[in-house]
Amino acid sequence: MAKLAGETWAQVDEVKRKDFKAPPYHMQTIIDGINLFGWMGVNSGDELKDFMKEMYDAVFFYGNKVLNLNKEPDSKWFNAYKSLCEAQFNFITKRKDSITKWTGSGDGAGAQASFLSGVVTVAEVKQSETVESKKEEVKVAAPVKKATPV
Repeated sequence: MAKLAGETWAQVDEVKRKDFKAPPYHMQTIIDGINLFGWMGVNSGDELKDFMKEMYDAVFFYGNKVLNLNKEPDSKWFNAYKSLCEAQFNFITKRKDSITKWTGSGDGAGAQASFLSGVVTVAEVKQSETVESKKEEVKVAAPVKKATPV
């Protein structure tokens, strides 16, 4: 997991440096959020709590710059990303005392089932967005005037 987080961090950083069309505040917000997945090297629960708090707070430095753009799509994007980061932060800090002592023994299938029970698929998100956009498109028609009898 730490290797994957490091590789992802490096890829996003490369895009940020080389693709001048990539929005820099968004890219740095992503990089800061990826750090929440690098908790494996922390040895104790108290250190883990401090590490996670520092990484979670870092998301907001550039995240607030995204919000200050005052563009609805950017704000929606940041709020969704913030929710992801918050979920990771809460999940790890809630288990801070036991997660640093995990030895890898246990039922892997049970862990996978637990993880998958909370996963939302991309198709479900797109379907939800489609329903929401259709709700916004509904317009109320003007009342019809009745003709006066001749």
